[in-house]
Amino acid sequence: MTVIRPRDREEAQRRAFEGFGGHAWLDPDPDSWKNQALCAQTDPELFFPEKGGSTREAKQVCSRCEVRTECLEEALATNERYGIWGGLCERERHALMIERWGRPRRGSSGGKSRWVYGPAGEGIA
Repeated sequence: MTVIRPRDREEAQRRAFEGFGGHAWLDPDPDSWKNQALCAQTDPELFFPEKGGSTREAKQVCSRCEVRTECLEEALATNERYGIWGGLCERERHALMIERWGRPRRGSSGGKSRWVYGPAGEGIA
């Protein structure tokens, strides 16, 4: 799976708007968890609050979502850095990744430095 990571919060939010608003978020596979996500029926801006902004409303939506676990697992697997995914903010996902895979170390991908979790070759990048 190829993951193109946004460079910053604004790009992540723009992609979410395009995805949700243009229904690109919806998966052509009718059985995909993404098609059942409550966030696809909600204003995407809610899931990308400004730094220091409230995450409560987004987390309330997530708490009622049947596919919250699948969403969170995808965010962890792709090292999603921005927004609320599976009911967790960036800081909470980071803490969960440390709990699962240990402290991150500096790695590189495509010439860019970033955090890598787990032993070399394992975990997520």
